[in-house]
Amino acid sequence: MQNIFYKTIVFVTLAGMVLIIPYIATAQQATLSSTITIGSSHETKGIKITLTWDTKNETVIEAICPQAFWLNDMFGLECNKKIVLPKEKNTLWGWVKNTTSSAQTIAFIITSGSTSKKHDITIQPLQSVSASKANPGDIVKDTTSPAVYKINEDGTKSVFPHESVFKSYGYTNFNTIKTADVSDLPSSAPVAFRDGTLIRSSKTGLLGKETTAVFVVENGTLRPILSADIYQELYHDPQWSRLAWTPNDLISRFNYTIGDIWKDTQTFPLGTVLKKDNSYYVVDKDKDAYIKRKIETTALAVNRILGITPVETSSTALSLLPEKMAIQNTSSLFIPRAISQPATSQTNDTISTPDTSAKTETTPPIVYTPNTTSSQTNTTTTTTTTTDPTTPETPTTPTTPTTPTTPTTPETPTTPTIPTLSDAEILVKISEYKPLFSANQNTATPSGSQPFAWQIGAGAVVLTAPHAVNHIRDGSIKTVDYCTGPLARVLGDITGAPVLYQQYKDIDPNYEDATPFKTSLSSYLTAHQEVTLVFDIHGASETHDWDIDLGTMNGISFPHFPTIVTAMTQTFTANGITNISNNDFTGGSLADSSQKTVTRFVVVNGKDAIQIEANRRYRCDTDSQTLAYIHAMTAIINQYR
Repeated sequence: MQNIFYKTIVFVTLAGMVLIIPYIATAQQATLSSTITIGSSHETKGIKITLTWDTKNETVIEAICPQAFWLNDMFGLECNKKIVLPKEKNTLWGWVKNTTSSAQTIAFIITSGSTSKKHDITIQPLQSVSASKANPGDIVKDTTSPAVYKINEDGTKSVFPHESVFKSYGYTNFNTIKTADVSDLPSSAPVAFRDGTLIRSSKTGLLGKETTAVFVVENGTLRPILSADIYQELYHDPQWSRLAWTPNDLISRFNYTIGDIWKDTQTFPLGTVLKKDNSYYVVDKDKDAYIKRKIETTALAVNRILGITPVETSSTALSLLPEKMAIQNTSSLFIPRAISQPATSQTNDTISTPDTSAKTETTPPIVYTPNTTSSQTNTTTTTTTTTDPTTPETPTTPTTPTTPTTPTTPETPTTPTIPTLSDAEILVKISEYKPLFSANQNTATPSGSQPFAWQIGAGAVVLTAPHAVNHIRDGSIKTVDYCTGPLARVLGDITGAPVLYQQYKDIDPNYEDATPFKTSLSSYLTAHQEVTLVFDIHGASETHDWDIDLGTMNGISFPHFPTIVTAMTQTFTANGITNISNNDFTGGSLADSSQKTVTRFVVVNGKDAIQIEANRRYRCDTDSQTLAYIHAMTAIINQYR
C-alpha cells in the first residue's frame, strides 16, 4: 500500500521571482515487526532484555519507565527518552533495573516511519533478582565471589575452576548465567573438562609429559594423541585453535590419570561433536564400541552445541561410526560433572582466566612422545624414540596447585601488564614484521589471495589494522598508517588476541563497507559471540598536539563498557603517555551512514569498538616510545579480553 502526498517546491529565481510548483509524491509505507525477550539476571544490573525489529528504515526507540527504574548498556537509551538508530541496526540489548520493592511494568515503543509497536514487560525488583534460589542442576554465579558453580543433587556446589573448563561445555559467556547466593552450600570436587576437550599445557608439560603434548579428555582420563599427523587427520586444525591452553596447577586439581595413547584415525574420541552439512552428531560409546548419535535441531540450543566448535567431517568418515538413538529435545547431553580431587590438592573457588603466556604462533603444539630417551620438537615435526610407543610413561606426582587468579573486572583499570616478551624480543618482532608489510604495501592482491589476513587468536577482544598497507580511496592511493600492521601483530603475539590486518593494496576498509576485509570481520564476529570489543589500530602524523586519540563516535561506541575511556586513559598515563585526546578522529557517526569506518561497522553489528590513533612518534622510530605504546596497549587488551 502506498500513501500519496501532495507537495510543493518553492524556487526563488535570481530576479527575485517566486515559483511554486506542485507535484505528487508517493512513499512506501513502512512495515515493522518486532519482539522483546527477557534474558538472564544480574545481581547489580538487573534483568537483561533484547529488542529486535525488522525494517528498512531508521528506527526510534523510546523507553517509558516508572520512577526508580534504570536502563544500562542500551546504546545511550535512558528512561523516558528516545534514541534514533540507523537502518543497518536491528537489535538492541541491555539491562533494566527495578529499584522499587514490587514488580513494575516498563514500556518500549519501537517506531519506524509511521508505524509503531509497543511492548510492555514486567520487571521484578532488584532484591528478588539477587535472591534467586539455586536448585540442583543449576549453573549459577555466586553473589559473594567471582565464582561460577554447578549445584549438585546432594546440595553441594562444584566450582568451574577455569574459564576453559566452563567454555568446554558450550557456554560462551558469563552474562547468561543466573546469579544466586550459594555461600552457605558446602563445596564438592570441581567441575572437570567435558569429554572430547583437547588440552595442552601453557608452560610446562602436563603430568610429566612433554611441553608440546596434546591430550583428549575421555572418561576421566587424559589420552595423549600419538602424533601431529593423527591430530590433523582427525581435526583438520593447522592453527591448533581447538586446544584449551591449560595451566599446570589446574590439572593437578583433578584426579586425572593418563589413559591409553590415541592412535586411531578411523574414529573420534568420546564427546567429539561432528558436523556434516547442517547436521550435528556427537560421538558416544555403546559398551566398548564408538558410535554416533544425531543431535536433532530441537536439542542444539538446550545442549549449547553451537558454543562448541564441531569437526567438519565427510560422509565416508561418518559412515565408519554406527548410528544409534538420536538426541531429541533434552538437556541431558554434556552435563558438567566433577572428578574427585587428589588428596594433596587445594580448593579455591574462583575462575581463573586462560594463561597464554607460552603460546607462540611458530611452534605448533605437536603431540605426545612416549618413553623417549631423546626428543626434539620443531615447527613441523617431532623426532622421537627408542621404545615401544604403546607403553605409556609413568606420570609424575601432581604438585600442589597454586591459587588460580581471579578474572580482571573490565570496569576497573589495571596496573600496566608486563608483556610476556622482553622489550628486546618485542623490538626484534617489530623489525621482523616491518619488511613483510613494506614489501607488499604497493602490491595489488594477487590472484587467488585475499587483501586481508588473520593472525589466529582467541578471546573477547579483536584487533584490526585496516591501514597496514597503502589503500585506495575514491580512486586515489592513500598512504599506509606507518607500522600499524607490525604493532597490531606484536600485540596479538603478546596477548593472544586475534588480529585482522590488510596485507595488500585494495579498497580502503575504513572508507567503504563492501570490502573483503569487512566481510571477513563480520563473519568472525558472527561465529565468535564471545567477542565484545574491537580495537581499531590507526596512526596519525606528528603534527597533532596529542599522543593518542580515542575515537568513540563522540561517546557512543562503547555502551557495554561505560568506563573504558577513563580506564584506557589511566593505563596510557601510567605508561608515560599523558596527552590523550578524544574524538579528534571520531571513528564515524551513526547518524551519517556515509562514514563507513571500521568502528561504525562493528557498532552497527552489535559490538563495542574504539578507533585508536597513535601519533607517529610512538610508532617504531624511537624504541622507548614504541615500547611505552606496546606496554599500555598490552595492559588494555588483557584487561578486556
